[in-house]
Amino acid sequence: MRRRILALCVSLALSLSTAGITPSALADDADEAEIEFQLGAERYQAGDYLVALEHFLVSNRLAPNHNVVFNIARCYERLEKFPDAYKYYASAASAHNMQARGYSSGPLAFTKSRSVPPSTSSIAM
Repeated sequence: MRRRILALCVSLALSLSTAGITPSALADDADEAEIEFQLGAERYQAGDYLVALEHFLVSNRLAPNHNVVFNIARCYERLEKFPDAYKYYASAASAHNMQARGYSSGPLAFTKSRSVPPSTSSIAM
């Protein structure tokens, strides 16, 4: 029984090590996240909040960033999905507070800050 567990662990370790996650793959994700973010910002400025939300969600999944989480919250608010907006506003505020205290939010914590330009940042309250 122990041999089977050991063999399973070794097999799992080998499959994870050959998954192909390299520094260049992380850079590719960051580049793709930036493109998704730009597309989201354009759609938000055009008032197409649902499509903007989709782009911001992809961007944040590829490279988590509390500014993008804030933009996700804004999209939900514009779509009048207030419980979802609240959840993402709370998450963005928590991440922002942690970063302000010097805690990093992951391997891409020092990437360029991404948020929708101030001219479109007004939120209906």
